[in-house]
Amino acid sequence: MAPRFCLAIASSFLFAGCAQTFAQSPGGLNAPAPNISADYLTKSNRDKIAFGEAAAIPSGYYEMCVAQPGLCRTHRGRLATTRDGSVVVSGSTMAQLSSVNASVNASIHPAYRSDWTPGRDTGDCKDFAMTKRQRLLDAGWPSSAVPVAIVRTAFGEKHLVLVARTSEADYVLDNLDGAISPWSRVGYAWEKIQSANDGLSWRKL
Repeated sequence: MAPRFCLAIASSFLFAGCAQTFAQSPGGLNAPAPNISADYLTKSNRDKIAFGEAAAIPSGYYEMCVAQPGLCRTHRGRLATTRDGSVVVSGSTMAQLSSVNASVNASIHPAYRSDWTPGRDTGDCKDFAMTKRQRLLDAGWPSSAVPVAIVRTAFGEKHLVLVARTSEADYVLDNLDGAISPWSRVGYAWEKIQSANDGLSWRKL
């Protein structure tokens, strides 16, 4: 039986990762996402994510959307964006990402939870990632620029991270690492990501 979550030492802090199985949504809930333009799907450079075909919605994420629809609605935000919905990068946006990553990592006590709920003071990788996403949305980031993604660690365990999409690169905010790194330079196998233009759709990676 797979462990429900793992603990890892990173950057001198103890954070919780997720090793639980991310179940898929029940039958009938996996309708394909709306079509996305070709230029949106084309990877312009190795540090920008190319979104793939429609993927099944994680059941815990779907249940969160049913219980709290506002968490899954699209938000236009207040920041300048590029054609694909990424935020135009600046020194202040990068400083904000580092601040949010560090503050959330320090504020949540590691503990396994089955649901996806931002804003708690205890939780696992889902709580870390969703809390960071909510803080950036509250700060004016559009939902198109802050999708969460399911990855596999080097130990084969499933884990949730937040991706911050900028005009320069797509960066990872992770409770297992205090650094903000481009998505292509982290040691994970990528599985799926929340759609940038539809809060109830996911895409393969």
